[in-house]
Amino acid sequence: MAGLSSGRRQILDRMLHRRELPLKLAPRMCVGSTEMSFAQERMWILDRLLPETPLYNETRLIRFSRAVKRAVLERSLNEIIRRHEVLRTTFDQVNDRLIQLIAPDLTITVGEIDLCHVPPELLDQEMERIGRVEGQRLFDLKRGPLIRAVLLNTQAESAVVVTLHHIVCDGWSLWLLIRELAATEKALSAGDSSLFPKLPVHYADFALWQRQRLQGEKFDRELRYWKKQLADLPILQLPCDWPRPALPSPEGDRIELRLQRKLVAELGALGRREGATLFITLLAAWQVLLHRYSGSRDIPVGMPIANRSVKELEGLIGFFANTVVIRTDFSGSLTFRQLLAQVRKTALEAYDHQEVPFERLVKEVAPERDLSRNPLFQVAFQLFSAPSWGGPESNSLPDCRQVNLGTAKVDLRLDLSDHGTHVDGYLEYSTTLWKAESVRRMAEHYCVLLAAIVADPDCEISRLPLLTQAERGHLLAWSRGGQTASTSCIHKLFEQRVASTPDATALIDETVELTFGDLNSRANQLANYLRKLGVNRGTIVGVCTGRTAETVISLLGVLKAGGAYLPLDPDYPRERLQQFLVDASPPIVITKREWRQLIAGHKGRVVCLDEEEANITQELGINGLSDLGPHDLAYVIYTSGSSGSPKAVLVEHAGAVNVAARAGAALRHRLWRSCSPVCISWFRRIDF
Repeated sequence: MAGLSSGRRQILDRMLHRRELPLKLAPRMCVGSTEMSFAQERMWILDRLLPETPLYNETRLIRFSRAVKRAVLERSLNEIIRRHEVLRTTFDQVNDRLIQLIAPDLTITVGEIDLCHVPPELLDQEMERIGRVEGQRLFDLKRGPLIRAVLLNTQAESAVVVTLHHIVCDGWSLWLLIRELAATEKALSAGDSSLFPKLPVHYADFALWQRQRLQGEKFDRELRYWKKQLADLPILQLPCDWPRPALPSPEGDRIELRLQRKLVAELGALGRREGATLFITLLAAWQVLLHRYSGSRDIPVGMPIANRSVKELEGLIGFFANTVVIRTDFSGSLTFRQLLAQVRKTALEAYDHQEVPFERLVKEVAPERDLSRNPLFQVAFQLFSAPSWGGPESNSLPDCRQVNLGTAKVDLRLDLSDHGTHVDGYLEYSTTLWKAESVRRMAEHYCVLLAAIVADPDCEISRLPLLTQAERGHLLAWSRGGQTASTSCIHKLFEQRVASTPDATALIDETVELTFGDLNSRANQLANYLRKLGVNRGTIVGVCTGRTAETVISLLGVLKAGGAYLPLDPDYPRERLQQFLVDASPPIVITKREWRQLIAGHKGRVVCLDEEEANITQELGINGLSDLGPHDLAYVIYTSGSSGSPKAVLVEHAGAVNVAARAGAALRHRLWRSCSPVCISWFRRIDF
């Protein structure tokens, strides 16, 4: 231990302490059926809730650098199935008991697809397509088998698509499977027997041992820790491209990213100086990004852990992984170095209490349930490092990659793999919440953030840059003048936005939510109604509708009819409103029943939206022809009158559009200076 850093010594001390277990893991006395583990119970319930989705299928594309015979591959896989009981297991519910049924033997057949006709430049794409098709085929947990494989043969090499259900495996297990498959196939091809001895225990032994172990004072103490740690847990609110659906959807996608050798080395060096692993450093940076995106000072992130606390479990295939929640406090003006110390402490404590099953955490913490969200956390992080068992086969493993099945288990998950010289992985996201462009930008911001952290770990978190060089250049140019649309009219700019995003939400108040298309249609109906009442170019129309959706509809309707609106705030004294009406003499005033008394005595036409709704909705909702130009009147606004009587100001369309453009430019300049990716990502979509 003398050569270890203080941080690694603490981790090793904890691991050694955890091996001093009073309950020994040993083979069970009974055979056949036994209770599921806690993790398997959770997976069983999730499979019942989402029965028609491949969300919990785990598919890997394993590529050999040589040709592989189907018979040898099939024999190799069946040898692994014979060795690991969990691969011969099915699951069922008997009365109130959830049980796993272990078959004494099981033989699977490996399919075969010839890809020799596929052009080399299309081979990767075709293998990925086949992997996705295979991975999306559903499993029956009651009937099994819960593992299948297809051999893909090309002119020079072979690949195999292997799919397992998550209830019988985890990430560690899949690396075990690849290791054993490569070694067994090589041995059988050479005429030798399998290299691997009989296992001393099996997954079902672990399930029984886990249930006996997780009880009593020790378990109660760990539960108390988590109940305190997760008390008043917030919901992380990230900016999304679309509103959250009422029920979660398994549909997802991923954006790949790669951290180069130099950056990984610098991150590792920073971690070692602070007594933190690369995992802790990358996790802390991920939480910084979430903090900057959400503005929240309390950032919870789900984190899967191997949960193989004793040596006997290291060589077993099965679903051992558990999930813990790492909660980080961003209060105060923290530097990254200070935050790293906090995350390191929290993560080490989480490892100390890692055996409490996630489903028990949900039950004990009892968060307010929201069917649209995952309980306890909506964003996850993982850095997987392949286990090192030593031996000659460890240095000759075939290339393996996870197949994208088009699913997402949580809203957002950063899944990385440490290859020693570099780190790569992907951002998996729910496609019901985000566009690919938004998540790709998020991945770029994470890489920029990591580079900034190694350059200055003592920089305050709020000042760490996130924007790429291209974004900075774009925003800088935009902030130095922006774009102006002074040759157009307000309602025409609005109609351009409607054409580009008709289904996006445009307006929400206490009673209604309108898309851009709906808002435009209702404004057009009112405009056509106003034209029939005589509104045309330059006609002043009063609008007294309060802070409601009808106000926006009315303003757009007046402009589309060719008129100019006069805002009449119902909160103003009645005498002041009467003064405006007398001075401007609008021939028409739009109002609602509750404010009609404020304009009593007005000699012009009153359009009460409540009373005339039926007539207005009979009008066409399509855009009308307009010959208005930028120098036509848009609205009339009165001064405060602090130096005498209020005076009317006549504002043309060009003036209103230019004011909006200049305001947008000033706002963009402030955004650029603060480098806030949340606001930037939204304001980049606004056309002034």
